[in-house]
Amino acid sequence: MLAATRPEAADEAFMACDGEAITFEEACKRIAGAIGSPLPSLHLPFDLVRGVAGVMEALYRVDGSKTRPLLTRQAVDLLALRALVDISKARKTLGWQSLVPQDEGISRALEWLVTVDPAHWKAK
Repeated sequence: MLAATRPEAADEAFMACDGEAITFEEACKRIAGAIGSPLPSLHLPFDLVRGVAGVMEALYRVDGSKTRPLLTRQAVDLLALRALVDISKARKTLGWQSLVPQDEGISRALEWLVTVDPAHWKAK
């Protein structure tokens, strides 16, 4: 909402988080911990998993499926990223700062998620 009130934010995209450097892998670990799920104990080679994902995509295409497979090459690529969220643009342009620490934000998001009817989720 802050970006909508600033003319200098027109046509810009902003990342929002509390500024703590965190990888996608770390975020997944925190979410797993918050829901009481065990952390993954099996680590597979990237090329193997990406290859399996490609085969799954091909099988879904051949089958004419309107949904995407559980595992896709894009998902594998995203899960393997070691990128960190950079909020310096939001800070500089908008003067934005987070009021909620990451762990609390994850907890709030999960509390909200269980209130959403899965029938309203978009099927992909």
